[in-house]
Amino acid sequence: MYYGNGVENTMNKKVSILGAPTYFGASIGGVDLGPYVVRYGGMSKQLTEIGIDFVDLGDISLPSTNNENYGIVKQEYSNEVIDICKNIASTVENELEKGHFPLVLGGDHSIAIGTVTGILRKIPRLGVIWFDAHGDANTFETSISGNIHGMSLAILLGYGNEKFKDFLEKETKIDPKNIVQIGIRDLDPGEEEFLKNLGVTIFTAEDVRKQGIKSIMEKAIKILNNNTDAVHLTFDLDALDPEFAPGGGLAVPHGLSLDDTKEAIDMLRNNTNLVAAEFTEINPILDKDNITVNTTIELITELLSKKVTMSK
Repeated sequence: MYYGNGVENTMNKKVSILGAPTYFGASIGGVDLGPYVVRYGGMSKQLTEIGIDFVDLGDISLPSTNNENYGIVKQEYSNEVIDICKNIASTVENELEKGHFPLVLGGDHSIAIGTVTGILRKIPRLGVIWFDAHGDANTFETSISGNIHGMSLAILLGYGNEKFKDFLEKETKIDPKNIVQIGIRDLDPGEEEFLKNLGVTIFTAEDVRKQGIKSIMEKAIKILNNNTDAVHLTFDLDALDPEFAPGGGLAVPHGLSLDDTKEAIDMLRNNTNLVAAEFTEINPILDKDNITVNTTIELITELLSKKVTMSK
């Protein structure tokens, strides 16, 4: 169980930035541009200004595809998503081996399959905090859309199709009792029952409004630190209210406020052994006046900055 100070534990780590410009798990084009617009929007400048030691590894290589079913049968992109996740997992594992802090930029949220897999190879007892408007817990049998980014958590829990089961067969599975979801407000039929039966903790956006983000995060951190050695942050921008992220994946009204989200990130960083993070579903085509891009950079800066300021 982790009881230390998260800032002290990670403040000297170099941050390894990895782009995953993929749309294969989604139904709306544009999320593949996420890594580019975050970089172009000034992320590196911001990190340099606050004294973060980082290296940009560029983007992972993407598979070519001649799949004619795109836009009709999204599940047929399983091979492409698996290839991408293999590349992400390998890179994340290597960066952790170096003692670095992997920061992955999506891309659609199917990339979490790769990021979490890479971490689990090094740290089997892992807690995951999953910010999202959606449960991402559909299966290939229950999904209405067929989009793999809506199945990423279910796949990590062992409920993928045979191709994903083969990919994850030898990997350590994440314990559902070590997963906390925050910001949820758009679950498909059966998702809530599926997740709760497995032991995943769900805090809806309404829970945050009623109980306050401090109370929610205190509960979340207790769960994340229980019988784990480290924590991973996976963040879908549509966890936020569209006011703060109009280009966040599949935007849903009544989401998290930016202030609450920044407070949550502060509490997470200061009270857990946070070893990696990813930000996904940044879609500049749906964005307005670069609001989502700027929000993403602000959250990344918030995540990393206090490692410097608190060490002075």
